[in-house]
Amino acid sequence: MRGVARRYARALVSYSVENGVDLDGMIANLKSVVDFLGKNVDIKRYLLSPIISRSEKLEFAKELFGKLNLPDYLVNFCLLLVEKDRLGIFDLVYEEVVDEVDRRNNRVRGTLKLATEVDRDMVESIRKVFEEKLNKEVLFNVVVDPSIIGGVVVEIGGYVFDGSIMKSLEQLREKMIEG
Repeated sequence: MRGVARRYARALVSYSVENGVDLDGMIANLKSVVDFLGKNVDIKRYLLSPIISRSEKLEFAKELFGKLNLPDYLVNFCLLLVEKDRLGIFDLVYEEVVDEVDRRNNRVRGTLKLATEVDRDMVESIRKVFEEKLNKEVLFNVVVDPSIIGGVVVEIGGYVFDGSIMKSLEQLREKMIEG
């Protein structure tokens, strides 16, 4: 399903670029739909139901998405997903849109795990190190995880850079067992 979601995402991003749409604003609007559908499970179930006719779903969806204060092109995009029975992959489409916009803007998103809260300057210095290494803008989701004891763990694009004390202790333990 990710491949289908990627095609919809690329089409939406291409349309947005061609029409001068603010891509970050578009992402924010899509996120509001993701959040809305996540909080209103009954509405999503209704729109996904095989029992409800496509015309009823479209009529309901037109009114619903119109009330969410979305730009017309996004209302039409959401209606297309309903019409093609693809609303169930909306979350994946959203993720793929974010990835496509990031790719076009030469940026990457990752997770920065720290044992405790740290000041903004520390996060900024870590971000700058990774930006220099990757030659891309890096956006971190900062997570406090006391289990790493100290140091940092950075996850970007499927890669893990583990500089935690817990990892060092594990490596030391393995060496002691081997030796």
